[in-house]
Amino acid sequence: MTTSSSSKILILNDFYYAAGAETVFRDYTTLLGSNCFIVHSCYASKTPHTNIFSSILNIFKLYIRVFSLFCRPSKCPDIVIVHNFISRLTVFIFWYIFVLKLIFNRNCIVYHVLHDYGLLCPSSGYFYYTSSSNMSIKSNIRCFNYQPSLGSLLFSRIDIRSLFHDVYKKFRWIITFLFFNRFLINGFISPSPFIRNLFTLRYPNINNYLIYNPLITLSEPQSLPVVLPDSNHRLLNVAFLGRNSPEKGLSHFVNYLSSLPMDLNIHFFVALKQSQINHIHTQLPQHTLCFHGFLDRVELYDKLSLIDLIVVPSVWFENAPLVVVESLLLGIPVLVNKFGSLETFSIDSSNVYYYQDFTSFSNFFTSFCKHLISFDDNDKYLSRFSSDNFLSSLSALF
Repeated sequence: MTTSSSSKILILNDFYYAAGAETVFRDYTTLLGSNCFIVHSCYASKTPHTNIFSSILNIFKLYIRVFSLFCRPSKCPDIVIVHNFISRLTVFIFWYIFVLKLIFNRNCIVYHVLHDYGLLCPSSGYFYYTSSSNMSIKSNIRCFNYQPSLGSLLFSRIDIRSLFHDVYKKFRWIITFLFFNRFLINGFISPSPFIRNLFTLRYPNINNYLIYNPLITLSEPQSLPVVLPDSNHRLLNVAFLGRNSPEKGLSHFVNYLSSLPMDLNIHFFVALKQSQINHIHTQLPQHTLCFHGFLDRVELYDKLSLIDLIVVPSVWFENAPLVVVESLLLGIPVLVNKFGSLETFSIDSSNVYYYQDFTSFSNFFTSFCKHLISFDDNDKYLSRFSSDNFLSSLSALF
């Protein structure tokens, strides 16, 4: 797709590599830069693990670069897109852009891509975990009645970040946008109906545009034949994809697998410590386990050609999980924990299945192993994530 626009676009993000939001940040840059837009892409740190001194220096360089763009009319962006900003750029980036617009009399439009549902949703950190190990969280993770001590609530590791971090993040966002949102931002870009509805209720005076995240690695859906095992054939290949944090449900998944009355080949596409790998081995002695670690997209898609089913066991909110769409692009059925936004995100695809508890989890596997589950046509569902649809939506917005 081509456009007649040569608009200058500045895209800002905390990190270059981190999680799904950073993948989308890179895809935004690639797609817009190859379709008649002049794109300046800036990030505060290469990864979240950059040391504090390098991070401060990188943030300083980013602000200098943004200043240099605004002070030159030929370089000043027409559109600013702010992706994730919580960890490094903070809400100050909106104020900074607002001041630069005033100083240099610029009329650029500012959009914020709503990747971080934690700005409004309760944090998964409000659940209590028994230790700092991601593999030792309480098995009954949905139990709202459990009351930890005040000391445990405040000082235990209860999420990938602390409770204080979550409260401070929400405080900065709410105070900043409660009074000044009309001056700082022109619109939200929502990658899912869930996040759009959530922020529209809270900020009805800000335009909110539903634009699905693009997937650019595969140009079109690839249906891989699903060959299911039988008593004389191989074991079922089941995969978990995601990062190792409590809300992604890895421990929840392992606990369910430990009680499943059948043998499986379990593939883990997640970065784990050796101690965590050993722990999973002790939990799942009846299954054949394969740990692939973190893979880039090309390697990942090659490995997934062997997979019969992907499980998304997240136990907390998800905004727009790429793993669901990528699985469907490859022709792999997906089993999803029927919790929160996961249901609303994929409810209109006939190849996404749900479980609510161990009984439904176990029943699905029994049925899946006995009966061939055909992979239906997903063209209508998947077309919304195409590069053409993404570019058409953004071009109409700009």
